[in-house]
Amino acid sequence: MILLTFNIINPDQVFKNTGNISDVEILKITEQNTNAILRSLECAEILATFLIGISLIPRLQRLVKRIIIEGHELSFCHLNSTLEELEFAKKETANLIGKQIRGLRVKKDYFFYPY
Repeated sequence: MILLTFNIINPDQVFKNTGNISDVEILKITEQNTNAILRSLECAEILATFLIGISLIPRLQRLVKRIIIEGHELSFCHLNSTLEELEFAKKETANLIGKQIRGLRVKKDYFFYPY
């Protein structure tokens, strides 16, 4: 078995200098790249886990739904969220996709923690 994961993160929180690219353009690029990954995974009949920053879920709802519909797993990538923010995101995401989120990747220690 091979465990394949992809991070979908908010670049504002990770990269210090994004140049002249607007937040809208960065979000569009993120969505396009993730859709390309999804197409490749579908062609190869491979499932993966997508770890997404909780701040992006409301802005990428169609993409989040596609990930689940295609049979992939979805977990949170924790960058600096409070416990309350994580719990709220967990509840809202469960309502969006119809299933519970059970994984969390922390900021620097890239380990996968079920919760």
